[in-house]
Amino acid sequence: MIRRPPRSTLFPYTTLFRSQSRATDVSYDGSVIVGFDENPGFGNRRPAVWVNGQKTILSNADNFTEATAVNNDGTIVGGTDLDSLNAKLVGALWRWDGSSWNEELIGTLFGTHPTQGNAQVNDMTPGAEIVVGINSFNFGSSTGFIWTPQDGMMDVEEYLLINGVSLDPNLDVLSLMAITKDGSVMIGTARRTVAPWPYESFLIRTGSTVTAAPVARSATRLGANYPNPFNPRTVIPFTLESESIDRKSTR
Repeated sequence: MIRRPPRSTLFPYTTLFRSQSRATDVSYDGSVIVGFDENPGFGNRRPAVWVNGQKTILSNADNFTEATAVNNDGTIVGGTDLDSLNAKLVGALWRWDGSSWNEELIGTLFGTHPTQGNAQVNDMTPGAEIVVGINSFNFGSSTGFIWTPQDGMMDVEEYLLINGVSLDPNLDVLSLMAITKDGSVMIGTARRTVAPWPYESFLIRTGSTVTAAPVARSATRLGANYPNPFNPRTVIPFTLESESIDRKSTR
């Protein structure tokens, strides 16, 4: 049985989103919300992020763009933005550097129509080591994509073939929707190309994980902060190699 929270906690963000805005994803602790906000001048969507209730417009492109994903600690946002160099809607990442959001355009797959196609980020690993989403080649054709800093954009069907996975010739992959934190599992949607053309979900086990650099046993270790750094108070767990403590102060 799901226990309902008190009524006063059900709608804490109603004042953030007007009738022409939409929330799409939220960070682990709920302090960072992403979505779109309608431009009051020309009506198109703009990618937006709300941090503890404070709205920031990530891009003012005159097109239908939006933020669609955020990592657990709220420091990396993914979505769609306009590449002004070629006027194409491409996948985009915005990274928080402590004072501002810095954009990185990750592009589209080869063959994407310049005006009818686009790419959209749907999910990512915590540090955006792997990003997944949907690439629409035109109004009627799409596929899932995998993006990494090393290899850039890759069609998920190409990725599977490279890794020795034979696809069902009657299955048309449409998108990648989510990825686990360690990058070992991805899920997506597809459609049968024969009647009655049902939609299906699928799961990919990559056989590999996103790993950090090895840490020597018994060494001093600094853990990840929680909740995320936008909060007025945060906790940083640590372990020491020995019980001795050298007290230091930073201001």
